[in-house]
Amino acid sequence: MAYYVVFLLIAAVPSVLQILFGLSSYTQGFAINTVLVLCIILVSKRFARYLGVILKRVRPEMYLGLGLLAILHFVLIAWRWQQGYPTDFIKYFVGIGSFVGLGLQAAFLSYIVSRMVHKKDNAPVKWFVMTYLFFGIVGTFGYTVLGSFNERKPVFFDSEISHYALGLAPLYCVWTVLAKRWQVRWSGHLTVCLIGVLYQSTTLFIVLFSVILVTSTAAVSLPIIAAALGVLVLGGAQMAYYTNRLSFNFNENAMDNWAYLQGWQEAFLNFCDSRGLGVGLQQFGVMEPRGMIARAMFLKTDGGAVNRFDGGFGASKIIGEFGVLGIVCIILLTVLMARAARKLRSFRVISLQENVQMARVFAYSFIYVFFIYLFIRGGGYFAPNFVYLLAGLILLYIPGASSWKGSQ
Repeated sequence: MAYYVVFLLIAAVPSVLQILFGLSSYTQGFAINTVLVLCIILVSKRFARYLGVILKRVRPEMYLGLGLLAILHFVLIAWRWQQGYPTDFIKYFVGIGSFVGLGLQAAFLSYIVSRMVHKKDNAPVKWFVMTYLFFGIVGTFGYTVLGSFNERKPVFFDSEISHYALGLAPLYCVWTVLAKRWQVRWSGHLTVCLIGVLYQSTTLFIVLFSVILVTSTAAVSLPIIAAALGVLVLGGAQMAYYTNRLSFNFNENAMDNWAYLQGWQEAFLNFCDSRGLGVGLQQFGVMEPRGMIARAMFLKTDGGAVNRFDGGFGASKIIGEFGVLGIVCIILLTVLMARAARKLRSFRVISLQENVQMARVFAYSFIYVFFIYLFIRGGGYFAPNFVYLLAGLILLYIPGASSWKGSQ
């Protein structure tokens, strides 16, 4: 039960605060989750020992590299400020502190997974997925954890359906791999499909198809995806919302894709203007709207900064802020995500006795579904999806993390 509550807190606290106070990011809720983890360190000797082991097993070169990167970005932002460019030092320092919180939350999540694997207990994953699917159905009637907010079209914990899809994706992938009966898996898939239809959510359908692709045989997954593409192409006006979302054309009749295209355009402009260095940590969107798409969005929203600070998806923010280093990071992540997809396809029936295999199911699922956050829809660095990604990397690449029993 405790692990189930942890999964809900990671997903719910940032989202509920965003709905309650109309916030533009998850940062405040993310900070609260970090404080909760710090409190757990004080009362849980087992987790404190686990964290100590993890920190000792990280290579010193990694700490040195991260420290140098932080210093270089401070120098870069200071130089841009001296040159007269808009900058925000407060966002930089808050970002540095938040990255520490990101590491703590990811370590705690990896610890939870290692304990679940050791106890051979995947029930918390099942109950989280069932709860989230229930929330999706309830949300279609306009209700959230805080009551009815019909005008904002939220999904219980989340302010919008794309955020709901991102929150569901990591553990939904784990649950699908571990589900023993195909009837259970496909009941979940049909429920997700129903929610996606009722909400008209491109992101949720991408989550669904990506999970089916790596957890079903090619004989099953490819015809389903081909049929979905056929409906999309032949659906005519009824499919206009989805085709507009997936379009790379910028025009007045397809506003649904403006935020996405704006992210690419501003990332490109920031990359070029900074000569490939990037504009610095947490500086994306600080400048006035630039480019035809951003200016059009600015006018349409009466001066609102829609998806400018987070770029709309992860890759745009990383490229815009880190430049060439960001592109290298994205390439490495893409390789890791492709490898994770291949590994997930190799898993069939997983025995609960195989602890290492079980831990890898969690790790590869967390890494694989991150491609949605990276390339489709994101919300900045300090969101649950980055916590899941880093937790997956810890489980895979930190010696002993996936097999922790608490006796070390």
